[in-house]
Amino acid sequence: MPYTRLTNDPNQMGDRPCIRHLRIAIATLVRMVSGSISNDEILPADPDLVRPDISEARHCVAEAFRERAISIVAPS
Repeated sequence: MPYTRLTNDPNQMGDRPCIRHLRIAIATLVRMVSGSISNDEILPADPDLVRPDISEARHCVAEAFRERAISIVAPS
């Protein structure tokens, strides 16, 4: 799937993937969503964000995990 709302710029945010050249890293946005912050709470906090930004960021992270073998080790 081509991502139309996500960008990588070596001159911005240390080349971390961001939302539409905004200084909002995908990892930060997904961390907020996974921390039980709803879209309805996130969107008013940053008026530049729209729902499709959040959806595409979540999809991108899910695809990244699907494509990798991740070793999850239970704490001993």
